[in-house]
Amino acid sequence: MAQLGTIRRLDIAQLGFDEDRMPYSDGVACVQAYWAYSMDLSQGERDNMRNLILNHNYRHTVASREEFYEHRLCRDPAGRTRQGLILLRALYKAVPVDFENGVVARCGHLPVRNRSDEYFTLFPDTVGPPVFDMDTDRARRYQQRYPLLKVTPSTLRNRDQADVPAPQTTPSPTIPPASPTESSPVPASPVMETDFEEISASPPVLPVPENVMQSPSATTEANSPVTRQEFDQLCSEVATLAENVSMLQRAFERQRERRREQRREIRRQIRREIRRGLRRVRRR
Repeated sequence: MAQLGTIRRLDIAQLGFDEDRMPYSDGVACVQAYWAYSMDLSQGERDNMRNLILNHNYRHTVASREEFYEHRLCRDPAGRTRQGLILLRALYKAVPVDFENGVVARCGHLPVRNRSDEYFTLFPDTVGPPVFDMDTDRARRYQQRYPLLKVTPSTLRNRDQADVPAPQTTPSPTIPPASPTESSPVPASPVMETDFEEISASPPVLPVPENVMQSPSATTEANSPVTRQEFDQLCSEVATLAENVSMLQRAFERQRERRREQRREIRRQIRREIRRGLRRVRRR
């Protein structure tokens, strides 16, 4: 007979971030995934998922924003589990089929039923996430730059709008037993990866072009002064250009590293073939 499990509470406030920090929105998405799907995990998987969130294992690096397999959860055994896959699906719009199939083959299928309402019944005073106005140029540029990501940081919100709390609707902490066929979770292990400094999604600080600092008569038609809107548009275009250049540089570095790895692999294969040939010669 399967033992009954107990779900532990997890609040957004336990993340330790406020909405002016880049990891905040990713953490909120992971907490919401815990509310929705943790009840259908085994007790060990639930606890491990909660620890992954509280230990901030969901945090992005510069590379993981552009490449799924660069995320620490993809490389850490704790991430190649059902609970790790749930978190990755909360962070990325799509998970590679081979990665998901590998987790399902080892650990079983993922929960599909959203049980947030039952969680809120257990913990009726749960505070939901604030609702932000994300209709800003900075948010759109971020989404264009990182098309793989599902979450847009709250740091890019419209700050003129007051934060609106999310509507609340939200079980005795005893929940239905987990399926006996569920596999044991992999314990969370510390992430031994150098954490990159949070990147700022704000446009980079750039030198102001010379023509902006010239007199209005030299920079505008009909000798009219430059408007704030025109100035902001120019700065936005310069920032976008700088971002594109930066993206090209990173793409070039990744391509160069792939070529280095290919050359290393070719050398390894050659050495293996030489060793095999020598062994065959010795046998003769």
